[in-house]
Amino acid sequence: MAHSLYDEGTFANPFASLDTDPSAHLAPVFPAFLALLMKVFGDLSTGAYAIKLAAVLILSLQLALYPLF
Repeated sequence: MAHSLYDEGTFANPFASLDTDPSAHLAPVFPAFLALLMKVFGDLSTGAYAIKLAAVLILSLQLALYPLF
């Protein structure tokens, strides 16, 4: 869905093999965040590295806040 948002600007087609039109499959924040990373860093190796680094940082934040919850 993030790739569709990056390419076409729509929250649609969460499955790569089929055009399924607008979707409620995912909450809009995560695909929008991924699309933002792809717009800033591109969708090649730099963008993939940024997405992986963002996942590591979010997981680290979740683990650091674990004792508070």
